[in-house]
Amino acid sequence: MSERSMRSITRLAMVSVLLCSACPRTGTTGGTTAGGHAGEAPTSIEVPEEVSESTYPGLVRELRSASVGTPGRVELRRALVSHLARRFDEAMEAGRTSRAWDIFAQSMRLYEASELRPGEVDAHIGGMARRVLEVYEPRGDEARVISALLSLTLA
Repeated sequence: MSERSMRSITRLAMVSVLLCSACPRTGTTGGTTAGGHAGEAPTSIEVPEEVSESTYPGLVRELRSASVGTPGRVELRRALVSHLARRFDEAMEAGRTSRAWDIFAQSMRLYEASELRPGEVDAHIGGMARRVLEVYEPRGDEARVISALLSLTLA
């Protein structure tokens, strides 16, 4: 595949995933800096050893309040995506494919557009995308299939 085609696919992937997720993010106010000042973007992020259902919402707020390039941002997103991948697997095993799709879309929304580059998206995204394909391709759900295929080009 040519580099030009790859760039086009990457752009299409970003647009497709954002359109298919159809859940607007709320504002990114709040958070604390390393010094603890509320309302300012953090200067670094402390990454927990494990993400739980109770800590997930606060950690997502912290991720969203951090600028791209903030130390610890990639590691925190990796931990959040790993948590979501476990929830995705549980939903799939329970036959809750719509819930699994929502979790997949949620994991993609943890990325800013500038972070969606081939090879820089967490490997869990690729695993979820493959399972989305298995479920939605036979159903003819083109939007979700295209989103999954394009997500695979990034993982």
